[in-house]
Amino acid sequence: MTPRTPPTTPTMSLTFPPSNRTAPLFPDLSVPAPVPCVDLSLQTTAPPLAPAQRRFNQLLVTIERLTQQIADTQAIADVHRPRYYSRLQPLVAQSNAAAHDMVRWLDARVQQKGLTPAMLRDTQAMMCVLSEGLALAGDAAMRALHDRYSPQSLADKQKAAAADIQNLMQRIAGVDVGDRNPAKSARAAKKQAKADAQHVGKPRSAAQITVHTQQQDAQGVLRTIYRQLASALHPDRERDEGQQARKTELMGQVNAAYQRRDLMALLTLQRRGDPSDATAISRLTNEKVATLTRLLQAQAIAVKEDLVLAVSRLHQEFALLPDTCLTDAGLAHDLENQVRLLQDGLAAMQDDLQAVQSGAGLKRWLKQQRKTARLNEVDPGVDVFFQ
Repeated sequence: MTPRTPPTTPTMSLTFPPSNRTAPLFPDLSVPAPVPCVDLSLQTTAPPLAPAQRRFNQLLVTIERLTQQIADTQAIADVHRPRYYSRLQPLVAQSNAAAHDMVRWLDARVQQKGLTPAMLRDTQAMMCVLSEGLALAGDAAMRALHDRYSPQSLADKQKAAAADIQNLMQRIAGVDVGDRNPAKSARAAKKQAKADAQHVGKPRSAAQITVHTQQQDAQGVLRTIYRQLASALHPDRERDEGQQARKTELMGQVNAAYQRRDLMALLTLQRRGDPSDATAISRLTNEKVATLTRLLQAQAIAVKEDLVLAVSRLHQEFALLPDTCLTDAGLAHDLENQVRLLQDGLAAMQDDLQAVQSGAGLKRWLKQQRKTARLNEVDPGVDVFFQ
């Protein structure tokens, strides 16, 4: 029996002037020791922030909040992990040992006479159910025993399960996995190619041109920031070994941020490079702010996806119920429930092992297992036997 499965920040007041005077986007950098954090928001007293500037600030707040939630999720997992495994692993080991004893006893019993065809079938079914969990946990002997009694080997079951998951993902993505007609597929591909060619020839709307221009500008802004940072942080230009090591580390951060299109990280590294220039971002025109905002929008989506993935991994690792509160208290409560379930299951397994020693007890136990399997639909493979 196993546990449930899935599965003092410095503030910069950045004044945004009403004029659109041009200036270098980011000046040449000298690189002092890094500071913990910088405030990148656009702040002003008069005139009020334009809508694009407010949107820029809102996205900064959103990304910072989502990033903090990811960090909190990982911190909760790190705190919970030791107590989770220290409490559950002994119980899981005892439960597996009890299940192993039951399978071995049932295997010995079917070698003897005295079982009716129905009892023999149901006993073999229960051996397959119990041995499968143990085999998936790495018990080679249980895998061999499972395959000896099951009409479908465990390897074939795993392949079928993988195919089902692949088909499900294809259906979710909108792919018709039932269509295997090559001629029909070729016609559909030819039709799509023709539609794409016609679309390419159509003139773009003003909105499409604006979006395309902003996308190109966004890439240009990222490249500009990256190149200036790379020039300022090149470790080969330093003779001092300490400065060279520090710049090597910072350059690694710059490369990683550029690869993942992390605008906030690049801006933060740029501001760390020259904290005396508190108006570098505020000198940007509304058009440049809109370009940066587009990058931040994409980054916010990516960070949100990372948060969903972090939460999903947390649920899967600790076999959490969907409604579990992801707090220290919530995880502790869920852990106590899992401990109680394992203890109850272990006690039941030990009682069952005593009960099946007699023919009448084995018959009652098989009947109860058949009833439970049908009510809960625990394992589709059980239905192969329990008819």
